[in-house]
Amino acid sequence: MKIGILTQALHGNYGGILQNFALQQVLKQMGHTCLTIDRHRAQTESPVKALAKIVMRNLKPEFESSLLTVREKRDLNYRQMEFVGQYIDRIGPVTTQSEFDEIVADPSFDAFIVGSDQCWRPCYSTNISNYYLDFAGERDVRRIAYAASFGVDTWEYSPTQTSRVRESAKKMDAVSVREETGKNLCKQYLGVDAEWVLDPTMLLGVDGFRPFVAVKDPTEHFITEYLLESSEEAEAIVEAAKRLCGIQNCRHNNRSKFIKRFKSVSGYKNIGIEEWLSNIANAEFLITDSFHGAVFAILFNIPFVVKLNGTRGNSRIESLLKDFGLEQCMCNSSRDLRIPSVDWDAVNAQLVKRRLESRIFLENALN
Repeated sequence: MKIGILTQALHGNYGGILQNFALQQVLKQMGHTCLTIDRHRAQTESPVKALAKIVMRNLKPEFESSLLTVREKRDLNYRQMEFVGQYIDRIGPVTTQSEFDEIVADPSFDAFIVGSDQCWRPCYSTNISNYYLDFAGERDVRRIAYAASFGVDTWEYSPTQTSRVRESAKKMDAVSVREETGKNLCKQYLGVDAEWVLDPTMLLGVDGFRPFVAVKDPTEHFITEYLLESSEEAEAIVEAAKRLCGIQNCRHNNRSKFIKRFKSVSGYKNIGIEEWLSNIANAEFLITDSFHGAVFAILFNIPFVVKLNGTRGNSRIESLLKDFGLEQCMCNSSRDLRIPSVDWDAVNAQLVKRRLESRIFLENALN
């Protein structure tokens, strides 16, 4: 079966890239061929606008990535995109609706899968109706949502959007969500029953990622931070973790979102996927505010804490930790920080159970 996958754009997001890689690997293990339709927002920029950004940022001692030019942003993600080019089968980047419509109209597709990541969050997805596979129309193709995520536990759709996506959702052959709260949103606003399944990275399992992890140096001990939001409190948590672990060496898995004036932008390039995975897998402890940061700590059995972040949505993290009995890994401030004691045998047993349930859902959905 030839399957088209629709998810968030593949760019500088480690979790977004790895969940797409994982879903493709699982589908290939099942004997299918698959192709990700890599949908992006159009990013064109005139020379005048690019020059204006450079002038504006030179007026500040430091600036955010919004003042980088389109070319500079691509350069920052270069190492991540090397992994995409080597390990993910895709069409794209696709930046226009007409190009997208032409691709999905290909009659050779037997099925379409939407998911995972926050593909059902309308502020993140270009033409949200497409992420409910509305383009399939009356065609004889399988329509599946695998681990689709709203990101939050509230409904962010306008009445018009709700009406459109509700109609498309009801035409799906199988619907599953990544967070438990998503089941309620599907029932209340879409009128469909959804199953709660694992993120594709956990469905693939740790063995699918070990080939990308560097061999650990037994003489080197370090902790890792993967924090998407910069703040004084986040820095305080990292410092507290160093003290509690008795380890001063901290590897940073995310470059600072603030770039120093007159510093070369090349110094802020994101690390590659392999280094990102290795820094988590070989760490003594992880501090993160990322859903996928927590996911890979669980997969590699690395003690961790998650700093909650309301802006990006906490429901997905709370759902994940609840599923594996890891609520003690949530942390709001440096004063609350504790090194959690984790029963990894119990966590791994739950992971085996949930992987089986999630795989059965996907296999049944494709039959």
